[in-house]
Amino acid sequence: MNKIGESLEKLFEKHRLVFWYDAEGSMRERYEELELEEVEKIELDGNPFGLKYKVLRVDPGRRFLVYSAKPRPADEANWLLDLELSHHIFHADRASLLVQELGLALPLKPLIERHADFFNAAKRVEKLRRFVSEGSDEESLMLGMCAVVLGCEAAWDAVLQTIFAQMAMQKDAKLEQLQKYGLTQWIYRQAGQYYGYESESPTLKELLVQMLLSHFFTKVDPDKRPLGREAALFVSRWMDSSRNREHFVTLSREVAYEIGVEGVLAPYDAQRLLESDTFEAIDRRILLTLKAMLMQDACPCEEVLETVRLRRTLFWYEDFKNLYEAMEHAASLMSLRLAFQPTVSTLESGFESYTGEWYRIDFHYRKFVYHFRHAEHPEVLKKLSPFVEGRYVTFLRELGDAWQSAVDAMESWRIGGVTMQREFYDRFVAPAVSDDQKKVYVIISDALRYEAGVELAQRLAAHNRLEVESSAMAAALPSYTQLGIASLLPHETLSFDAKDATVYVDHQSSAGTKNRDRILKARFEKSVYLNAEEFLAMGRDEGRAFVKNYRVFYIYHNDIDAAGDKAASESNVFDAVEMAFLKIEKLVKQVFNFNGTHVLITADHGFLYHEADVEDPDQCEMPKGGEVYKSNRRFIIGKDLPNVRCAVKFGAKQLGIDDEAEVSLPRSINKFRVQGAGNRFVHGGMSLQEVVVPLIRCSKRRKDDERTVEVNLIKSFSRITANQIGVSLIQRESVDAKCKPRILKMAFYAKDGTLLSDVQKGIFDKKAQDLRNLEQKFSFHFNAKAGEYNGQTVYLRMMEAVEGTSMERLYKEEPYEMLISFTNDFEEF
Repeated sequence: MNKIGESLEKLFEKHRLVFWYDAEGSMRERYEELELEEVEKIELDGNPFGLKYKVLRVDPGRRFLVYSAKPRPADEANWLLDLELSHHIFHADRASLLVQELGLALPLKPLIERHADFFNAAKRVEKLRRFVSEGSDEESLMLGMCAVVLGCEAAWDAVLQTIFAQMAMQKDAKLEQLQKYGLTQWIYRQAGQYYGYESESPTLKELLVQMLLSHFFTKVDPDKRPLGREAALFVSRWMDSSRNREHFVTLSREVAYEIGVEGVLAPYDAQRLLESDTFEAIDRRILLTLKAMLMQDACPCEEVLETVRLRRTLFWYEDFKNLYEAMEHAASLMSLRLAFQPTVSTLESGFESYTGEWYRIDFHYRKFVYHFRHAEHPEVLKKLSPFVEGRYVTFLRELGDAWQSAVDAMESWRIGGVTMQREFYDRFVAPAVSDDQKKVYVIISDALRYEAGVELAQRLAAHNRLEVESSAMAAALPSYTQLGIASLLPHETLSFDAKDATVYVDHQSSAGTKNRDRILKARFEKSVYLNAEEFLAMGRDEGRAFVKNYRVFYIYHNDIDAAGDKAASESNVFDAVEMAFLKIEKLVKQVFNFNGTHVLITADHGFLYHEADVEDPDQCEMPKGGEVYKSNRRFIIGKDLPNVRCAVKFGAKQLGIDDEAEVSLPRSINKFRVQGAGNRFVHGGMSLQEVVVPLIRCSKRRKDDERTVEVNLIKSFSRITANQIGVSLIQRESVDAKCKPRILKMAFYAKDGTLLSDVQKGIFDKKAQDLRNLEQKFSFHFNAKAGEYNGQTVYLRMMEAVEGTSMERLYKEEPYEMLISFTNDFEEF
């Protein structure tokens, strides 16, 4: 009675007249018990004309429930047909009550009867209300029922992705409910309609396998695709779903194992697989191919770089990111190595060539080793690593020998047009001291060599409101910490202590923080020397109070040298470089938090490093004789040092040091033979890697100066007349430190937001002066849904992520007119 009463009350909210035919009169008692507010009950007594007169003439505004204990007459004999059609007929069986309760059309009653088990629970029916309405058809109702069972939205993609998610998580309860309520068979029928799925014994697992294979073969070999293109487009949307990404990963790996994916890939070379990303085995195959390409003497380096660029936008890239980046840097290194011409005529030309181009080889070697050591599957690179290592060590030797020829000709350690480290204070700090209003912060990062300094400068320049200039200085010889720092301090003379080669600045020891602080204050009282950890430990208020007392700050930072100088950690030196970048960025930020505006970043020396721990056949025997103050693998300081073939001896005065001592430096990249470990990271010698140090000047701007590169569509047509189209987009400018890359997701949408094509990802980060090299092309495939929008305006929408969230915002959109004939054989284009 409650159900009947509630259903009728809802009907009377929309209809003035409701007819109730009770064919056998079995519901008369319930009819008589009904009490409906402001509704008059009338029993049809065989006088339809009298009833018409009453409801239309006598009480035209009153609501009536018209009951008949007889079957409804045929239309041709029904004198009340016009009233029934313009109002409503009530049915009191359970299925009919459900139809009326949910506001559905009566033709859906048989469907509800077939799925009676689903409607037995009031909670399920209540949840279903959210997904159905008066205009719902069979598909909408079935999707709603699936959505209730699965706890998802009532959309085909959501239903299928949730089913696959349950499979990935090995949760069977909801899948068993789908089967229990007769929904699984409907899903198979829909898959047949959408994708062409057919099977005598259909299963969700079989459907999944065929869909993944369809996605794979669409890009590789379309004739072998088991299902239609719509299946491939669904998989693309699934892969693009951040919520369901991990489920795709799980199932893709599971299916790959079960079908023996290596056999599926076997007929195709890497070139055919370039645009496919269904299975991670594709990336494994491509990476192995790239490795083989890199190990050729005539490396097709540009092809490797282009392949890595293309794979960056595809699904599995992040799972192999370090491998791909190692390959990328190996290719760049090989390319530069092939072009390298080791000719050095003078110190000036060698210095200029190194800071202009040659340093890049050191940079790419460092990045290769770093990514190799962090690689997801380092075994892939085990053979490539020694190959790259060999080329790099040969480069070091060739460059070292060429540079040595210029060093042999020098009379004193000075390079024309280059700032020498010993000139640093007078040239860059003293001018600030002479200005009563200026403060200057000097960050000395131990062993921050030039190539790392270039990267650091680029990272700093990418920060908003930071203006950065980068150049180079020539470090002191021998290139080790104490002499390098002493050279950066204010001084008139430098000298060695004969006992242990302690460096004296104007006859005062420069060893240790306290002595260096005294040396600074002796030149300018409002100066201070401190360690990076001390500076970073200060809170904002404490720091601002501290800096009020000084105008010259020397901040010493030591991540790189601390790792490299210990045998146990020298292999981590390139990790230490990455850590140093983060630490220095924090230091710069701290300076500005304390209201500083001017920062200088430099180093005491650089270093030589090679990954392979091998004994160099050209190692020098340590000279015997003379008085040795200090020695290591790359230098000896002393008096009366013997001449040896593999080293060059200088008087200290030739090196700008006021002392009678002598300095012996191994030629090129040779090392003095020293017992014990620690042969890979060295410094103290005169190689370009050791003596070229960065000089980075940072200042703070008042206005924001960073931006993201603009991307424009090159629109060559405005009408879509094919199921697959190509679109070109172009960066308006080259990416640089202040112009950041833009990452876009692009697809075609209808005006109502319906997705009409696959989704493409574009990374716009090219660096090029020629605008033609800033163009990228993308291919879009339309789905069957697009046929419903023929003759309408559709839009290419470019979306980008909102930083720090999972949301996306519209970047740009471009209208197109959809003019294409979509037929039932759409899949066969």
